[in-house]
Amino acid sequence: MKVFAYLLTAVIAYFLGSISPALIYSKIVEKKDVRKYGSGNAGATNMLRSFGLKAGIFTFLMDMVKGALCALIGKWLCGNEWGQALGTLAGVFGHMMPVYYNFKGGKGVSTSMGAMLTAAPLHSLVVYILAILIIVFTRIVSLASLTGFVMETVMLVLLFPNLTGVPMKLTIIILTVCIFLSHRENIKRLLAGKENKISLKKKQ
Repeated sequence: MKVFAYLLTAVIAYFLGSISPALIYSKIVEKKDVRKYGSGNAGATNMLRSFGLKAGIFTFLMDMVKGALCALIGKWLCGNEWGQALGTLAGVFGHMMPVYYNFKGGKGVSTSMGAMLTAAPLHSLVVYILAILIIVFTRIVSLASLTGFVMETVMLVLLFPNLTGVPMKLTIIILTVCIFLSHRENIKRLLAGKENKISLKKKQ
């Protein structure tokens, strides 16, 4: 019975994670495909750069909600933190490799953030506020994303190990590795001092 619950969690979370608010918004509201603009990424940052603040915020919030739902569904179906971890990872994988959109999705930041809020709400919120401050002062989203996930990992694994069990500790480590891999080009530009900064102006 547990095996079925885990399998069902993986399937539901993956297909839920594959739903792309960025593509839905860009096609319905903007009548365009966000993957043909900016970085070509179907995520909140590219939505912000390509279609403005409203589009970026909508995508960010919906991706976070999606990640949280995937984690909670896993915890509810399986009744434990392993299910929560599986739902998180399957949802983020769906976001990054969506079956509905030829496996071309986002980088997984917002979806991961939403899922981690279900594991350690207050501590994750502190990390996210610090990440927002990094964006405010540097206008570099990738720097904030990478720094935020390092801080989240350090917080949950080293500083406050009692906040979560082993499943979610492993999950944040895996997510951090995935975030760094999905930001390979951003890291190269950061090291070269050439990373793009965000602007709130809508591109035409």
